[in-house]
This record gives sequence, structure tokens and C-alpha cells, in this order.
Amino acid sequence: MRVPTILLGLIALAACAAPAVISDINPSFLRIKASALTPHDEITQKAQDGCAIYGKEPVPVSSSCIDTNCDYQELLFACRAPNRSIAFDGKWVAEGQDDGCGSSWAMEIDILNGRARGVLWRGWATYDFEGRLDSEGRLVKILAGKTEASNGIVGPRFITVNATFAEETATGDYSMRAFGPATCTAAVKLSRHPT
Repeated sequence: MRVPTILLGLIALAACAAPAVISDINPSFLRIKASALTPHDEITQKAQDGCAIYGKEPVPVSSSCIDTNCDYQELLFACRAPNRSIAFDGKWVAEGQDDGCGSSWAMEIDILNGRARGVLWRGWATYDFEGRLDSEGRLVKILAGKTEASNGIVGPRFITVNATFAEETATGDYSMRAFGPATCTAAVKLSRHPT
């Protein structure tokens, strides 16, 4: 007859688990009060529901005990804008005959979890770069350096790359120092490469 006793004990414990309640909320954070027995999934769902009011996602910050036995706790979550950069995962490519600065070019950018790794082929020279997309899908002022294999080839040592990603296309540019104080900028339009 141990099984019914254990089952009754589990039912009693579940009954003691107070539901998660939002005690304070604003566009930047929310606080949730819950018992130590409240399921973690319930607390997470409550935090997601609260931050969703402002179009944001919850990020756990801290938790503290409300009473001396820590039977009840208060959890603090920051409400942050969702990271949309993950939606741009994949390979992005572009190429052109003349960049307006005197060379043909091609570019490839691989994005995974918001991290971008790219290669720019400009004439005979190759440049590589790494960076991170912001939450809006922008890759801003990333410095592409000439690869070791391209060191003897004529061309700028560094090129600045910018790009803004959308659902299936990305627009941006790359720029380099021209003669004297002038800068040459080439417009770029990348497409998502089918996998």
C-alpha cells in the first residue's frame, strides 16, 4: 500500500505549489512571485507572457527568498527586444563586374546564430571578416583585412563592410581608401543562397 501513500504525498506537494504571479511589470523588467514548488515551466511562461505585452522577451536576472525558509521567492526578469538576427542564418552571396572603384568583386557571408563570417574577393585580392549582427539584422562597420595569401597583391589593406539583412535580400556597401583623403564606396546587394 505504499503506492497510494506516495501518490497522496505528491498530490499534497503539488497543492502547495502556489501559482506564479507577476507582482511588478514595466517595459524594462518584471518581477514574479512564486513558491519554491512552482514548476519552472510555469514561471518561464508567465515571464514570457508579461514581456510579450511590450513585444519583448524575458531574460532571467536574479531570484531572492521572500521568507526565512525560502518557501516563497521573487524572480526578476529583464524584458529585452528579441534577437531577430537568428532569422538571417544561412549563406548570402553577391557579385559584380565593376565596383565603381576599378575592380570586379564577389562576396559571401555565412551567418549562424547572429554571427557573421565573410569573404570579399576584389580583383585578385581576398579579404575576410567576422562580426555579429545586431538585434535588427545589421552588420555595421566591420573591418575586412587582406588575407595572408593576398599580401603581395595591389589593393587596400583593409576594407569596411556594412550590410542590413531582410528576409531574402541584404543591402549594404564596402568602402576603402582611394587616392589621398578620398574614399571609394561600392553598393552591395546580397541574396540568400538556397540550401
